[in-house]
Amino acid sequence: MDYRMTQGAYDYLLHELEAAKKEVIALEETRKILSNDGTDDENPAYGYNTQMLNAAHMKLNQLQSKIAHAVIIEVEQVEEGAFSENAKSITLKCNFENADEWEEEKLEVSREGYESISPASPLFNFLVGKKPGFVGRFQHQTENVTIEYDVKIVSIEF
Repeated sequence: MDYRMTQGAYDYLLHELEAAKKEVIALEETRKILSNDGTDDENPAYGYNTQMLNAAHMKLNQLQSKIAHAVIIEVEQVEEGAFSENAKSITLKCNFENADEWEEEKLEVSREGYESISPASPLFNFLVGKKPGFVGRFQHQTENVTIEYDVKIVSIEF
């Protein structure tokens, strides 16, 4: 599966990859120290560290996969008025349960925050180059689940 993204989003993923590598190293070092007090049943902190380490490895693998399958698109390739990382926000209507009800939400283009959309996110990459009025089915496969819902672009603010 290819991940369409701008150079800025790709660079951000590289930054996130380095942070994830550091997190794995730190958790592995902590694990060595914790193992002196026993493992799993004998030491709850060791078990917790194991869970955190597994999650960190999963995140690292996901980032490596996205980077390996990245397709860089040039901002110039995005038509004027189409969604890109130059946008300030995007207003979407989403249908999560194949019903007649669509939920509307305005998302700020940002790398953090609850009501935001990150240039490194699968949804952002799905929407790049699309204009208001676009309707499509967003699908994203994680290790354990498939996320799938209909999306309409209501408006884009630049």
